[in-house]
Amino acid sequence: MRKQVKRFTWLFPAIFMALMLIGVSGSLAFAEVEQRINTQKAVTAEHREKARKVDEQMQQKISNTERQAAADSLKALRQQIHDYATQKYNGVDPNLEAKKQHGNKNKKNPDSKASYRTLGLEGFEFLAPPTGPRTYGPNTVPDYNTTANWAFTPPIAKFVDTLPQLCVSTDGYANENNLHQCLPVAVADTTTYPGSDYYEIWLEEWNQPMHSDMPATRVRGYVQKQSGTPTSTTANDTASDAAPRNYLAPIIVAERDRPVRVKFVNKLPVGQAGDLFIPVDQSVMGAGQGPLNADGTPCDNTLEGNTCAFYPQNRATVHLHGGRTPWISDGTPHQWITPAAETTPYPKGVSVANVPDMEDPGDGSMTFYYSNQQTARLMFYHDHAFGITRLNVLVGEAAGYVITDKYEQDLITRQILPDIGIPLIIQDRTFVDATPFPTPATATA
Repeated sequence: MRKQVKRFTWLFPAIFMALMLIGVSGSLAFAEVEQRINTQKAVTAEHREKARKVDEQMQQKISNTERQAAADSLKALRQQIHDYATQKYNGVDPNLEAKKQHGNKNKKNPDSKASYRTLGLEGFEFLAPPTGPRTYGPNTVPDYNTTANWAFTPPIAKFVDTLPQLCVSTDGYANENNLHQCLPVAVADTTTYPGSDYYEIWLEEWNQPMHSDMPATRVRGYVQKQSGTPTSTTANDTASDAAPRNYLAPIIVAERDRPVRVKFVNKLPVGQAGDLFIPVDQSVMGAGQGPLNADGTPCDNTLEGNTCAFYPQNRATVHLHGGRTPWISDGTPHQWITPAAETTPYPKGVSVANVPDMEDPGDGSMTFYYSNQQTARLMFYHDHAFGITRLNVLVGEAAGYVITDKYEQDLITRQILPDIGIPLIIQDRTFVDATPFPTPATATA
């Protein structure tokens, strides 16, 4: 009996310890539950309010159908106003009649500078709403008020196309993505101008797919040509390309304190084919009429109804954004050129100047000199033409420019940096059909 008691005496402290642990764990579990309840009480109201706002915002999203209905309603209202005004003026164009009355008032009172009024609405234009898409050209202004101007990008799948990577001549530009695209690194000519890297860059126009779910998109961009390529070569002659053409390319890689020289040739289409293929607001200074007539004689483009010639829309230059550059090579808004075959009283900007110690490139061409007296950095070169800079860049006239130095190369050698870097360009783009439809949501006539 003593042996049995002795044998089980160790159970009592073990059971006691177990009960104590259960009590402690139970207390901890209860405290955790209580804390969760208190936390839930503290944030529930805030969470519910956030959820309510998100749900409200989702319900307020406007569908394409609703947008089209709003545009149609606005067109109907404009039509009613136009019809009423036409009836008031006995069938005469209400705009002409309103401006005529305004002119008569100014004759009686020459000092009057008030805007003309039509039906009590100051400066209101009673233009009949278009029955279809407006034709954009040198003498038209986009219809901002009645036409649905938002873009209807077709449905495209996400994450199906790999990003284009850098590609170099040493591997035959083989680093292509599934769209057969890569960002080529330009090949420097180090012999034509000793002590400098020399490139011949042409501006051309071509079609390029932006996504595997869409047809090719019209773009304008820079293409490196073989040194010495005759400028009379037909535009888009890929046989003379020194590197594959690609949107936002070629990438120029320069060394600190080693100059880069560029011969830039504008090989865009001429005439009407040279007009931009996106709408141009010609009320913007430099995008519409210039100070000359078609025959080159002076013209006052500030007068209403003038006959001044329009600036061509195939003007272009090159500006190294962020570069320490001599002014003659800065690519300022007035250092643009047109293609050599363009017929215009404005063949080049008033500030065009070539590099003095480089060969004269001739009409439709310019030379540039970049000192590269800067530390390692990423920059980009892009168009800077007066009045249409934003449009030219939008259609593709931009590319990367990298300066490297011994400090960066040391980091690359020690594998701290991944070579010159990974190209990543983020753009907000929308796409429309090249032939717009009156009902763009359904692409029907």
